[in-house]
Amino acid sequence: MLFKNHKGKNMNFNASEKNTPLFRWLVVCIALLVPFLLISWKYIQGALGADKSGITYIIFIIFLYGFISSIWNSIYIGKEYQELKKIRDSRNINKEKKGVHKLFGQAYRSIEEGSQVDFETLLTAYSAKRAGKIRSVGATSSILITVGLLGTIIGLILTIDGISSVLGAAGENYSDMVEGLNNTVQGMGTAFYTTLFGGLLGGVILKALSIENEKAINNFTADCLELGELWIMPMSRALASKAASNLQNEVLGLMNTLRNLSD
Repeated sequence: MLFKNHKGKNMNFNASEKNTPLFRWLVVCIALLVPFLLISWKYIQGALGADKSGITYIIFIIFLYGFISSIWNSIYIGKEYQELKKIRDSRNINKEKKGVHKLFGQAYRSIEEGSQVDFETLLTAYSAKRAGKIRSVGATSSILITVGLLGTIIGLILTIDGISSVLGAAGENYSDMVEGLNNTVQGMGTAFYTTLFGGLLGGVILKALSIENEKAINNFTADCLELGELWIMPMSRALASKAASNLQNEVLGLMNTLRNLSD
């Protein structure tokens, strides 16, 4: 089902046909990931082999989750932008679709039923639902940094255990000393690598992608508000004005009736 209305003024959206949220996300992603991989690829291989605690694997799994969530947010916002452009150009609202169509459909339906609309409140509710998924990327970024710090502590514990083994076997058992030294080196590797990857992947790359998601949803929300102010709100104000005029006419009619009765 389509809700139709006359075309209004054109708008200049913040996202052009080429400069879409997904395109900007890809630019940020490439600008950060490519240098990271080029510089640290050999360290990644070394970390996966040296870290016996498994913290490095956990960091990469968490990063992958946040990375997929971020790109999914960009794709979703890009699709919503396309639907918003269709609504802007045609003033047609598809009742069967969700997202931005549902947002404008609720507002338009209320006006058709004779109710006034506070479009900004509807938009706030719509944005709040999407903001939770956007914030999950930022939360994943913070979790990565925390896991990196935990890896540092675990690595230091392993280092201390290794040093204790070396001191306990000094001058008595050469093989135990070598094993203790290996544990010491592995513990230091765990501490350094987890701090490095937790900070870079969480504090830099995923944080930047989260900020880009937030910018995209803020721009999209602003464009929805602009279209609502140019299209929905004038109809709501006209409805309110018509209701006030009808009420005034009824009051005048009642006053005339009372005047006639008194005469």
